[in-house]
Amino acid sequence: MDTNQIDNTLSIDKKTNISYSEFYKNYVQKGIPVLLKGVLKDMPAMQWSPQYMLEHYGDKVIEIDKRTQQSIGIFINTFLDDANSQTNIGNNAYLKNINVSSQFQELTDHISHAPKFVKGNWRHNKFINAMLGYENSVCQFFMGARRSGFPFIHVDYPPMHTFSALFYGQKEWLLLNPDQEDNAYAHSRPGGWVKASQIENPFDPDYEKYPLFSKAVQHRVMQECGDLLFVPTGWWHTARNETNTITMAWDHLNSTSWKACVDWRLENLGPRGQKVHKILALLLKLVGKKMTRGEQKKSCSNRTKHGRIL
Repeated sequence: MDTNQIDNTLSIDKKTNISYSEFYKNYVQKGIPVLLKGVLKDMPAMQWSPQYMLEHYGDKVIEIDKRTQQSIGIFINTFLDDANSQTNIGNNAYLKNINVSSQFQELTDHISHAPKFVKGNWRHNKFINAMLGYENSVCQFFMGARRSGFPFIHVDYPPMHTFSALFYGQKEWLLLNPDQEDNAYAHSRPGGWVKASQIENPFDPDYEKYPLFSKAVQHRVMQECGDLLFVPTGWWHTARNETNTITMAWDHLNSTSWKACVDWRLENLGPRGQKVHKILALLLKLVGKKMTRGEQKKSCSNRTKHGRIL
């Protein structure tokens, strides 16, 4: 590894006993990532494993993309078997971004009793989703083989916070501050990736090919089973599965990511949408103020034991 890279690698805060108000004040409002250790322990999804998925959902067919479908059983037997676990990052040994509501509703009951840190998600408001042009609250399912991972560093769009819940295995994360765009070799990719990195294999990059990346301040953390990772809006990120893994991830919209989402919506209305630009902008401003007042009251309360994902 490049010596400059060693100097530029930082860890991410890890918290075990933290109140919701502390989490909101120190991480959500400040836009700082944090790993919440062991907070998923009450969720039924903690029983998940590749064997559990194989026994209960082996025949379930998932649409991987518009041209490809595959059953959970075939995926597990092909990629998560020990004999086939020497896979490389970015290959098809990673089942990712599977919409639970539209493709895997059988898992809905398993993601109840979520920790309190995920409460207050404005994505549960259908009126807000309609105004912003979003689907209703989306939770995504991931399952990957050892050494597989997301193929490139990216920023999520629309620009919201992200929670990632690891229910099985171990996963390493790499995050970059929002201001690291040049060092990340940002460009757009097909498929709606507005900000994606050109860097190949970011966990072991070619610094001769991408010299600016050696100057990037990287934040790395190892996520264990039962941990919840908070990734603020605008942060570059990717992950590599150190073992076979099963994960859930979802968007989180609140007052701290509201302006970015509104700006994104107004900038992408299209020619027809420009006719209602001023009206929509005013309406979104009023809605944001009302939702923020309610959020501020709830942020001071630690009475809520569980949050809601879907």
